[in-house]
Amino acid sequence: EPLGPRPLNRLAPSPEDAEQALSLLLEAEKPLVIAGGRIHGPTGLGALTEFAEVFDLPVAVSQRRFHVFDSRHPNSAGRLANRAPAELLSVMKETDLLVVVGERIGPSMSQGYSFPRAPIPDQKMIHVWPDQVEVGRVFQPTLGLGCEPYEFLKAMLAAGPGLVPSARKDWVKRLNNAHNSVMEWNAVSANDGVVFGHVIAAINEHLDKDAVVTTDAGNFSSWPARFLHMGQDNLFIGATVGAMGPGVPSGVAAGLSSPGRQIVVFVGDGGVMMTGNELATAVQYNVPIKIFVANNSAFGTIRMHQAKAFPRRVSATTTLQNPDFKAWGEAFGAKGFLIESEADAASVVAEAMAYDGPAVIETRMSLNHISPAARIDEIESR
Repeated sequence: EPLGPRPLNRLAPSPEDAEQALSLLLEAEKPLVIAGGRIHGPTGLGALTEFAEVFDLPVAVSQRRFHVFDSRHPNSAGRLANRAPAELLSVMKETDLLVVVGERIGPSMSQGYSFPRAPIPDQKMIHVWPDQVEVGRVFQPTLGLGCEPYEFLKAMLAAGPGLVPSARKDWVKRLNNAHNSVMEWNAVSANDGVVFGHVIAAINEHLDKDAVVTTDAGNFSSWPARFLHMGQDNLFIGATVGAMGPGVPSGVAAGLSSPGRQIVVFVGDGGVMMTGNELATAVQYNVPIKIFVANNSAFGTIRMHQAKAFPRRVSATTTLQNPDFKAWGEAFGAKGFLIESEADAASVVAEAMAYDGPAVIETRMSLNHISPAARIDEIESR
């Protein structure tokens, strides 16, 4: 069957679409904005913040787009990353209007196509994405707009907030409280290594306002996704589909393209053994990159799935015989650091972040505490 002409993309919403979007916004008592990576640059990000403040809207960010809205802003509603915390998600699901702006809506953000539910969401939904073909392809929104997200935000701000429902302030506060609760690091200990949350908590104390953060793929990345605070002057770069290896190269590239900015890389032991040799480039060009290696001597994600599917039947392919990563970094000419206990985390991170040059910081990480929400021993006992 011949295909018809491709739907026309618009730069901005039509006046009729803008009027309908404004009407949906003003009717909703519990709206929730989900902001994605298509909102970028100071102008776009500033418009998003203004939109949230003018209309009293809570804003959640999508998978790997953690810099799009300041996590410390009172309108912040958290992160719809892969397997979002249940206690946050349960509050989010009370929304009566989803406003998805600058996000295509994939399986991670939608929690496996359950929030929003595919193909017909449980809530009313406005979906703003610049490709009209993509809007409505998987989800059927109440209003689908194939236009630039910034132009949508600008149109809403030009129309003005009108009379915002009084219940909305309490809704924003509830979501912000839930978000703050799940981002608060409550220290826990392990008998098989350092729980990586101790390291993230220490990094929060030394992360520059405009730092670039890159992550490789793996379960270790759930720790910065959960606990690392970021604002709109930061930039977060991470793989969205689980492909291992981009962490160190992307960090080196960020340092070369943005001289003077603090560059922090999170990578697992498996990922750093794939592409970590790009550290040589950082040393050659004196890029002061800080590479945090989460070493649990395993392909952690695969190990977690083995625990779920084949409890206590560990395949040798998930267990890694690793080098001394502190010495490994020093062999390239970088400064090496080692965190062997939770008591080391604050002082070692402070020293490493202050070091004026490339550094490798190895954490002998707990394998049992495989993510902020899961432990291997608990998975295997189910």
